Amino acid sequence: MTKKLNDSKNVGGKGMTKKLISLFLVLSMALSITACGDKAPDVTGRYEVVSAKWEDGSGTTDGEWIELKKGGKGTLYIGFEFDFKWKLNGENFTGTLTFLGIEESMDGTLKDSVLSVQYGDVSYVFIKEGAAMPADTEAQAAGVESTAKLGDTAGSLSEAIGGSAQADSEEVLTGEWYGWVKESMPWGDHNEDFQDAWGYVNYDEFSNKYFEVYKDGDSQNAFFSMYIEDENTDTHIIPVIGNEDAWIIDTYLPEEEGQYFKTDINYDGSISLTYSYTRYDGNSGCLVEIFLRKDGVLWDEAFDTLPPRYDEYKVALTKG
Repeated sequence: MTKKLNDSKNVGGKGMTKKLISLFLVLSMALSITACGDKAPDVTGRYEVVSAKWEDGSGTTDGEWIELKKGGKGTLYIGFEFDFKWKLNGENFTGTLTFLGIEESMDGTLKDSVLSVQYGDVSYVFIKEGAAMPADTEAQAAGVESTAKLGDTAGSLSEAIGGSAQADSEEVLTGEWYGWVKESMPWGDHNEDFQDAWGYVNYDEFSNKYFEVYKDGDSQNAFFSMYIEDENTDTHIIPVIGNEDAWIIDTYLPEEEGQYFKTDINYDGSISLTYSYTRYDGNSGCLVEIFLRKDGVLWDEAFDTLPPRYDEYKVALTKG
């Protein structure tokens, strides 16, 4: 299918009782005095991501967040939401979540409203909503020198990928994109996958604008396809989902899921999307990540997660 081509003991005795009551009162007073003198800060609340790095130092953030709730409960969002349990011992943070019956750990530190944790192969840094970011954390999150502030977007998409700030963003958005598609955390009979991908933003024969992504080697069947607003913003591609006219892998997307496909246009000019995919029959799924840069642009090899065939792509650019 393609638009590009067609479309979860009692103790006996009163004397003993009085002694126990007296001892209990003494202990209670001592604990109360200690608690009043050294009250622990309230760390509950929502923490927004400022850095996400793989072991090789590459990686980008994609709206991840953590909410710490009272009673040691919490929620982690990394494309979809996980409930987990957490503990804090001094500055040492420990989190435990269960996914498909497998218990996974999320350990790190929580200090001065900055939560740094390792989950799987990714090191995350989160900062509590409303808190000021320490200078050392900002430098860590940035990873490279930049005049942009965390969370900022470019003045325009054209400016972000090196063009003129006065250029039409829609004109820059239209065309071919190159990058990768990753399918991770599979369940059911779905398999992990990581491939080069090509994206296309253009108009169909009825002048409706679309955004499609194809895996490397399959130019006939779109991996992901949806119509989009003719006038998008400088920070997002806005989906327009109707009846069976948008899909991912082999499953049509209902109109009410349009909010999950509001595709990010990042400060550096890349476009990215993360989605928790469930097959139409409910028997399998995975976490889908799409990351693209405009075709013809060289990537930051020290920072970016590179497509598997990036070396071939780079050679083709230099020859061409």
